[in-house]
Amino acid sequence: MEVIRIIDRNNHLLSVRYGDAEETEFSKIFTFWNDTEALFSFFSDNAADLKTLTIQEAVLEVIDAAAYLEDRILDNAESGLVDFLQEFKPLHLNPDSSQKYILNKLYGPSKRIPLRLYGIRLRDYAKGDTIIVTGGAIKLTRAMQDRPHTKLELDKLDQVMRYLRHQNFSSDEIEFLELEL
Repeated sequence: MEVIRIIDRNNHLLSVRYGDAEETEFSKIFTFWNDTEALFSFFSDNAADLKTLTIQEAVLEVIDAAAYLEDRILDNAESGLVDFLQEFKPLHLNPDSSQKYILNKLYGPSKRIPLRLYGIRLRDYAKGDTIIVTGGAIKLTRAMQDRPHTKLELDKLDQVMRYLRHQNFSSDEIEFLELEL
């Protein structure tokens, strides 16, 4: 596993790349959210969780919401702004704010199709917080443990948290990270 910078000259948005993968998890989730065939397959497999949408409506809504979300994040990050980091909220209620690493989620723009981007907030009061994106999901059920694809995201959060703690990863190391091309 590697922690990778997503944007040159922005040390507040990072992602992980697992093993021999070519893409970071940030790139991978947006690739999935823009893949019509993969989305049709996903919604066909999870059709029972769709409340009021058809599979075709869900696919189109994901593609629209993902484009908006990715543009908003990347436009802010490329401009050097960090305001979007405040949109990442704690994954669990009442997190211990004294912790160096806090599990976070970012809600997508659509109420009907709940896109989620997951990451770990690296607290740094001097340099400003950093989000390390670990993955994302289309969350169609209340609890992440209810479906394999969201349970996988919980497992990835846990794996990255253990890695960061083991490495004692800090914001001082970000300048030296590889940049995703």
